[in-house]
Amino acid sequence: MGCNETFTINIGSQNTLSIDLDSQDESCSNECDGSAEVVVINGQEPITYLWSNGLTSNSIDELCSGNYSVTVVDADGCVQTESFTIISPAVIDMDIDVVSPNCFGENNGSIEIVSITGGVAPYYYSINGNAFDADTLFNNLGAGNYTISVQDQNGCIHDQNVTINDPVDLTLAVNPIDTLLQLGESIDIVTTLNPFAIIDSVSWSPSIGLDCSDCLNPTASPLETTLYEVTVYDQNGCSATATSLIRITNQDLIYIPNTFSPNNDGYNDLFTVYGGVGVEMVTELKVFDRWGELVYDAEEPFEPNSYTIGWDGIFRGKEMNPAVFVYYAEVQFIDGTKKIFKGDLTLVR
Repeated sequence: MGCNETFTINIGSQNTLSIDLDSQDESCSNECDGSAEVVVINGQEPITYLWSNGLTSNSIDELCSGNYSVTVVDADGCVQTESFTIISPAVIDMDIDVVSPNCFGENNGSIEIVSITGGVAPYYYSINGNAFDADTLFNNLGAGNYTISVQDQNGCIHDQNVTINDPVDLTLAVNPIDTLLQLGESIDIVTTLNPFAIIDSVSWSPSIGLDCSDCLNPTASPLETTLYEVTVYDQNGCSATATSLIRITNQDLIYIPNTFSPNNDGYNDLFTVYGGVGVEMVTELKVFDRWGELVYDAEEPFEPNSYTIGWDGIFRGKEMNPAVFVYYAEVQFIDGTKKIFKGDLTLVR
C-alpha cells in the first residue's frame, strides 16, 4: 500500500484592493464647495479611509481649492493612496464704462459692461438687484451709486459698485436782480456764468427795451416795469436761467417851481417846466391870475427844461406886479402817458 502525505498551502485573496476616486472642483471662486468620494471596486471588508484633512468617511465635501490625498486600507491590510487637486475657477471681474449725464440733474447717464474675465460663459447681468438678463448696457441713469452684478453659467455672482457723477451745475447770476429806474433811464444788465463754459446761445425774454436779445450783457431801457429772463445754453445743451426785474417810475421826473423872479438877473427869470429823461413833451402850460384870467399860454407843445419857452412875467406887454398866480401844466412821458400838474406860483421882484 502506498504512503499518504498532507501539505498546507496558503493561497492569497484574489480581491486585490482597487479604488476609484471622484472629485468635484469648486463651483465658484473661493466658494469652498469642492468634494471627493472614494468607491472601492475590490477589497476585503471592512474598509477604512483616512483623508489628508483627517476625515475618515468615504466622502468629504466643503473643500476649498488645494491639494488633497486619501489612504484606503482593507481587511487584508492592502493599502491604496490617491492624490487629487480641487481647482477654483478664476475670479469673475468686469471692465465697466461709465458715462455721466450730459447736464446736472439729468437722467441720461449710462453704465456698460465692456468685457468679462473669469467665470464660465454665458454671463447675465443685473443692476441694483433687478432680474438678470443678457443686456450689457444700462441707460437713462442719473447721478448716484449703483451695484452691477454678473452671473455666470455656474450661478456664480460677482458684484461691483459703480458711481455716476453729475457734471458741475451750470448756474447763472445777473446784476441787478431788482432795481428801480426813472422813466427814460438805462442800465446795463451784467450776467455771470459759473463755471466757465463755452456758450452756444443766449436768449432774453422779452426783448423789448433791450439793445440786444442774444448777448450776455444787454443795456435795458424799458418804458414800463419789466421782468427780464435770460437763458444761456452751453455746447453740451445744458442751460441756466436767471431773472432781472427793472421797475420803472415817473415819480419826481417833473419839477415845477412855485416862485420865480423875472428881473433879468439871469437867475430864475422864466417860469417853465423841468423834467427828466422820461419826459417827452410839455403839451400845455398856462398861468392864471387870482381872478381866473389867463395871463400866459404856451400855445404849442415844447420840450422841458427850455431856457426860452415859458412865462417871463409880462402880460399884454407890461410887467406884472408881485402876486400869487395859478399854473396848469400837462406833461407827456416817453411811454405815451400824460399827467396834469396844478399849483400856485408866486411872482417876486
